[in-house]
Amino acid sequence: MSLNPYFEQGRGLSIDQADLRRVMGDDRALVRHDDILEYLKLGLGERYPTGSEIGRILRRASQPHGALINIFGRSALHTNPPVHAANRRRAMRLAGVLGKAWPLHRLRGFFQAALAARSGAGAFNLHADFVWPMIIDIVAEPFALSGSNVRRIAETSMQLMSLNHVETPNVRAYLALAALAETAKNLIDAMEIEPFEDADSNDMAYALSTSLILPTQLLASAISFSFLQISSAPKLRAELRDYPELRSFYRDEVFRLAGGVFETQPERATCSHRLKSGRLIKRGEIYRCVLGAGNRDPDLFENPECLRLTRTPPSKITFGAGRHRCAGAAFSLQAMEAAVDVFLDGFVMDRIGDIDIKRTPIGYEREALVELRRSDSPSRAQHHRRNRGEPG
Repeated sequence: MSLNPYFEQGRGLSIDQADLRRVMGDDRALVRHDDILEYLKLGLGERYPTGSEIGRILRRASQPHGALINIFGRSALHTNPPVHAANRRRAMRLAGVLGKAWPLHRLRGFFQAALAARSGAGAFNLHADFVWPMIIDIVAEPFALSGSNVRRIAETSMQLMSLNHVETPNVRAYLALAALAETAKNLIDAMEIEPFEDADSNDMAYALSTSLILPTQLLASAISFSFLQISSAPKLRAELRDYPELRSFYRDEVFRLAGGVFETQPERATCSHRLKSGRLIKRGEIYRCVLGAGNRDPDLFENPECLRLTRTPPSKITFGAGRHRCAGAAFSLQAMEAAVDVFLDGFVMDRIGDIDIKRTPIGYEREALVELRRSDSPSRAQHHRRNRGEPG
């Protein structure tokens, strides 16, 4: 094995450089890894605009907006303490239910069955027809939800996030938000989730929608990226099969490059603070953290657009940080581990045509037409698991 395995990204796997150029010139965007980490850990911001501000914007409009304020106020993404603390406890409770329902061995068995069913069945769209539906089914099952409703909630939530990135509030933008919120409310109100602490079933349904259902797109995008990367780089596939200990490094790199929110929603700074880098955060100013740029910070990551198995240290901001760390981070890492293990150990994917990459409200989505077939030989990791009687 080479001491410093290094793999250039295949065409179409990178994010849009125009996005990075746009944020680099914005003095209200935090784009450096360590600045973002410090800002998030210290919790220097609060949601902007607040529910009361949205209410004032829409006061003269005929469009109902109670659902919009309700979603923002009960969201795990809410940044105003102590509301945020209560919402985060609910999100962590739900993430625990999900993790308990899907231990690593069960995830491996699920991915094994799903990949085997697609093997030899002809061409299909990797992300839209396979990976994202798999992740939606995984999230829906422990809560006895319909996969189709989960997908509708995820799509509606992504549109809400997209519109809420408007930095100068205006009536037109928030009328559109309010209309979407009414759609989401009807879907969320139909859920029956087990109450927790002082949260009733409906409170937990809102927490589930924003903390676990919304990020399904990110996890699915990361898994799709990993499959495409392995298929595009034979040397990478060979080394990951022969040296399973490298897979955790690969997982970290995949999430750094493809598994996180590109940028957070705008926040208003609650106090003035000078970051260690010397940058001054001014009280009352509006800021957002651009995780996609921070994960490509050239001051921390040499050749940041490249996937590097020996890269240290890993990014500390992909899943957020401090009170803003994603509740589903641990489960996402576990699901990625299971998916990559099963794919590497038993299957080969052939890509047909180019990779289509597009910007979504929360990150990047990679799509390609592919064909799947079984691998002719087991990997070292698969051989060891079979000897221990484990699935896959």
